[in-house]
Amino acid sequence: MENKTCQYSCVDCGSQGCHGDGAFPSFCHTLKMTEEEKEKLYALYEEEENRRLEDGANIAKVEAGHDTRLECTMSFARQLGAKKIGIATCISTLKEAKVAAMVLRRHGFEVYSAMCKIGAMARELDKARNVTMCNPIEQAFYLNEQDTDLNILIGLCVGHDSLFYRYSKAPVTTLVAKDWALEHNPIRALQDESIYSKL
Repeated sequence: MENKTCQYSCVDCGSQGCHGDGAFPSFCHTLKMTEEEKEKLYALYEEEENRRLEDGANIAKVEAGHDTRLECTMSFARQLGAKKIGIATCISTLKEAKVAAMVLRRHGFEVYSAMCKIGAMARELDKARNVTMCNPIEQAFYLNEQDTDLNILIGLCVGHDSLFYRYSKAPVTTLVAKDWALEHNPIRALQDESIYSKL
């Protein structure tokens, strides 16, 4: 059922004026931004770490072009001067994480990995089910101890990825987003609205 009280924002825009392709609709946030707010944003982008990440992303985007996400990630890592790469993976995507590690090592990166069950711990619910808990905080702590320059997420659960982002000291990029129904390709459901028609 459509929410009748929703506020219009970017997904409701048909003109993409901010991209230079059309007008700004009346509800557009860009119209409401003051010059002072824009100057603050420019200043944030000039901060050393933000500038390093933005420049790395922009150059990697051009350099990698239409290459795979992993190739683009390697280009980004090179732009950052990253040598040590951390991989935080789900146990269900461990096979794919091994392939990613192999490719990264072949291209000269030092790779450290942390699987979701690291620490072999269990909370009460997990003990009742006789399973080991997922431990994204320890995954982040372990990779922090290795002093990684960039961390890559492969298949962490929704929410567990949020915890990892929160505790990782190094910048984080996602290589694989978990989606059991769509073989870890969540955008497919957004490209085919009929998948969500029953919701």
